[in-house]
Amino acid sequence: MAGKVITNPTGAYGVTGADQTGYQQVATFTVSTAAIAAKQVVQIDPSGTAVRVATTTPNVLQTGISLAPGAVGQAVNVVIQGLVGSVPYTGTAPAAGDVLIQSATTAGRVAVNNTPGLGQSIGIAVGAGAAGVVDVWVGPKYVS
Repeated sequence: MAGKVITNPTGAYGVTGADQTGYQQVATFTVSTAAIAAKQVVQIDPSGTAVRVATTTPNVLQTGISLAPGAVGQAVNVVIQGLVGSVPYTGTAPAAGDVLIQSATTAGRVAVNNTPGLGQSIGIAVGAGAAGVVDVWVGPKYVS
């Protein structure tokens, strides 16, 4: 076996993207008021045990990005820290290192704002956005 090389390590064994290769801290929540799509910014419901799609007003209740879709009452995994690939964005295409907040025009999407208000950030762009999606490092809230 010596000398053997996997020429496409990120494609080996069905691994295809950042969601499967990067670090993630995931929490499981119940969906509260309306269905959630995969890769949406979600916020804590007032119950504290459930999540809903983040509104178009960035706020401190945003907790992470959903990994899979879920209907009301179903459990969904939410990345609360770590890498999430191919997250939809609105507005200007993010550049690597841009601070991302909840979009003010489309619920559940991210948008660039390098001077967010207190507790508004959801994370940073890991690379440049393209074709309407960007890889996001979900992290602690940034303070401007």
